[in-house]
Amino acid sequence: MAARKTKRRTKRKTKKRYIEAEDICRLKLINSVAISPDERKIAYVLERVSEDKKKYYSNLHLYDLDKGESRQFTFGDYNDTGISWSPDGKSIAFISTRDKKSAIYIMPAEGGAERKLIEKDGTFSSLNWTPGGTEIVYQFRFNDSHEIEHEKEKGKQPLYRHITRLWYRLDGQGYLPKDRFHIWKVTVESGKDEQLTKGRYDEVFPA
Repeated sequence: MAARKTKRRTKRKTKKRYIEAEDICRLKLINSVAISPDERKIAYVLERVSEDKKKYYSNLHLYDLDKGESRQFTFGDYNDTGISWSPDGKSIAFISTRDKKSAIYIMPAEGGAERKLIEKDGTFSSLNWTPGGTEIVYQFRFNDSHEIEHEKEKGKQPLYRHITRLWYRLDGQGYLPKDRFHIWKVTVESGKDEQLTKGRYDEVFPA
């Protein structure tokens, strides 16, 4: 009997290396995921790093579960986030800062140009459509008229701030605005908004 020849499989050794600064620019992160009302599409935000500008940017993408395909929905060096589907699945609302101020935009779910619904100097978050699809409820906080970190640069003395709460500053953000998050609503057709809550406490996550 002829002896069977056996082949030994040798594993290729890959050279391991430590992560480098340039690798960060290759990373892409998915966040702000939202499923369409008919559960056939998934809108999500893809975050990337600009190596030239040394900044993070994010754009909207749409994944079609039937086709198994994903396509980019918004473009440009912006920070698009806070996705929310309309009840009928025909529109997508999102938050973006494109003209120095933060704004809520609405665009057709099939693609097309976005429409700026409302713009204010502050922070939008937690968009939610009303069941009828005529209004969007959200939380919002106004920015301070000026940042205390820049007062010293302008030669204003003394440099101080009256602290009225325990959580008043965050790393990467600096001092938090004096205003608190409150619940607002905006009419989709007219863009007219109304503040629903007031006071010295934060009201968040409207549903």
